[in-house]
Amino acid sequence: MGHKYACKDILMANRDKFLQEPEKRYLLYLEHFASISVVDENVVTTIDNYSAIHEDSGKKVSMYDTAYAEETHSTDIQKRLSEKSEEILAKIKDLGDDVRITDFQLSVRESEVCLVEKDINTPQCYQNTECSLEVEVQRTVNGVTMLGSSYIYETSLDRIRISDIMESVSFPFIYDHYQTIDKSAKYDYIVFGPPIAASFFENVSYYSLMHKPVVVTDSKISLYDNPILQNSFNQCLFDDKGNKTKIHHLYGFDKGYEVSAISSQYLVSNKNFLRDVKCSYNTHASNIVIEGPMVERKEKMSQIKEGLYCHLIVGNHYSRGDYIEGTVFNSFIIEYGQFKHALAPFKIRVKKSELLESIECVGNDFKLIRPFPWWTPAVVYTPTIFTKGIQII
Repeated sequence: MGHKYACKDILMANRDKFLQEPEKRYLLYLEHFASISVVDENVVTTIDNYSAIHEDSGKKVSMYDTAYAEETHSTDIQKRLSEKSEEILAKIKDLGDDVRITDFQLSVRESEVCLVEKDINTPQCYQNTECSLEVEVQRTVNGVTMLGSSYIYETSLDRIRISDIMESVSFPFIYDHYQTIDKSAKYDYIVFGPPIAASFFENVSYYSLMHKPVVVTDSKISLYDNPILQNSFNQCLFDDKGNKTKIHHLYGFDKGYEVSAISSQYLVSNKNFLRDVKCSYNTHASNIVIEGPMVERKEKMSQIKEGLYCHLIVGNHYSRGDYIEGTVFNSFIIEYGQFKHALAPFKIRVKKSELLESIECVGNDFKLIRPFPWWTPAVVYTPTIFTKGIQII
């Protein structure tokens, strides 16, 4: 951890006070959040150190503030973020003077959660480090505004590679002509890349399955929430009430996981994924995972005679009904694995139940993606998904 004081240090420093309190169980939460953003072409740096302690009795008390963050650590993180940001932004500007940066944020979030019970000498603790990059750039070509984007989430800044960013950001701009989609066309497959698939699964989980899971015995896929997913930067061994978390089966065939609504409670508001002892407890998923018949992505793409590939969706944050609606960017007509025709952005309306039922297989390119970092704390572990028979309205 980068903090000057870890949760155990806070316990030792306040041991006498802690032992005098009537509560038998405490949850401590420590966080360091740092980010660099580009807003209207201006670079904005944010260092937000937050730490808190609360009891499981329902009475939440904020006891510690930014004084517990080590100043030299904040300076080091700020320097590393600045250097990485400058390198990324320089590469993006090489794409041309007509490319506009509409969203950029590079951030580091370090957190430690500790459950302390007075009759147990050893506290239960877990730590997470999340480094995230979110960048969107626009270019207008022949009157059509195209969006290049990259969303990368890793456990360290060193794992965020410039080559991966530029490959994702630049590929929509290599075309100079964009067709209008024919929604009445019959495609062999409609393929959804990890960014749009993550948005779909996050939406259907939060607004439907999280509270009312559905078991479909003949389903090819299974969707579940796994709070203890290995290698995830969003592991939660217990929730903010000190209850041990568990895997919840949300949709599809029963793999032996408990089929029930998610019950884990976290001090996360509806406006920010960071914990806040001032807000009330809210039910949240942790790591939404999809499983199904797996294929090698490139090989499967090469077998598609004519298909539609969709990479990114925007504007679908509040699709709470039976449909997911939004605008699709970075879509292409596929011919035997090749992106033959780039498509102009188009509106999409997909019925949630049909989306899940239409998934025939999944690729082997799994990614951890946080679809809406400022609304919900869930991370989605998803690959490219291959669907058949789905209707795009």
